[in-house]
Amino acid sequence: MVVDRRRCLVVAVLLASADAVRPAVATRPPAVRTAAPVMIMDQLKKIADDGALAVKQAAAEKVVGERVAAKLAAAQAKYDIPQKYTNLMQSFFTSYMTEIYLADRDLDEYEQILSTLMKKVLETAQEPHTFQPFHEAIRAPFDYYKMGCDFANGMVDADRSLVLGAEQIEKMQQQIAAGDNVVLFANHQSEADPQIFSVLLDPKVPGFAEETIFVAGDRVTTDLLAMPFSMGRNLLCIFSKKHVDNPPELKSTKQRHNRMVMKTMQQLMTDGGKCIWVAPSGGRDRPSDDGKYEVAPFDSKSIEMFRLMSAKADGTATSGQPRGNLGATSG
Repeated sequence: MVVDRRRCLVVAVLLASADAVRPAVATRPPAVRTAAPVMIMDQLKKIADDGALAVKQAAAEKVVGERVAAKLAAAQAKYDIPQKYTNLMQSFFTSYMTEIYLADRDLDEYEQILSTLMKKVLETAQEPHTFQPFHEAIRAPFDYYKMGCDFANGMVDADRSLVLGAEQIEKMQQQIAAGDNVVLFANHQSEADPQIFSVLLDPKVPGFAEETIFVAGDRVTTDLLAMPFSMGRNLLCIFSKKHVDNPPELKSTKQRHNRMVMKTMQQLMTDGGKCIWVAPSGGRDRPSDDGKYEVAPFDSKSIEMFRLMSAKADGTATSGQPRGNLGATSG
């Protein structure tokens, strides 16, 4: 950081010296005299901004890291937290609060949200929640849905985020109200997709994202940090294909569970009036060799399964709708 600051000072000094002697250079065209300093000033500003951001981030990580460590130490005295989870929570919560600080959010508000989440993580670590094939969001006595949305809201730049094709939601709502079903065939970016879905849509179409049923893999129902967020969503909890066989002694149990999930989903679609979100690719989008994210190919068998289920749902119609999201850091 010292090198960056010295480089800024040197360039600034050279610029001031050139400015002082410029009137004596009568042959230089006016356009050149004015254009060059503007370009240099833009570069200087970027260097200064980048340097200031790096300094701010380093300071934030130190202060936030100490506060998070203090909270975890107090929690460790009350709960028997495995060391691997202590390290994970330290890293995750420090990164989160650092971003909150850099975004100039209300630190006291989000520290309280973080404290609540930490408490719920520790509670579920002591007594993990058992997810049924169809899990309905837990809203009382504690509202896990609200906690998840509050937490995700701190990471979403709502003013610069775009919701495209929102006019399709009204059509889908009409279909659902008529007793038909809507299946959202979506790409998948992170375990926070449902919460981001709600943060973006709740202000515009209250209830739509909140009532959506998400087809969820076992990771989000077993991971220590993900579990409290999952408890606040409507989920069809399934074991993904790549996890069914591992460990081998649980394969039959997992297959039996998945059959129950399919039976439950068929009944939900037969009842009608449901919106179901599924990522048919079975995994998250990954960047290509040139660094651009590409939607992972949808699994044709998954699409066919929903077609067959919709055909068996007597008296209801099912509409398939593509849905995509792409997240990026906001600078």
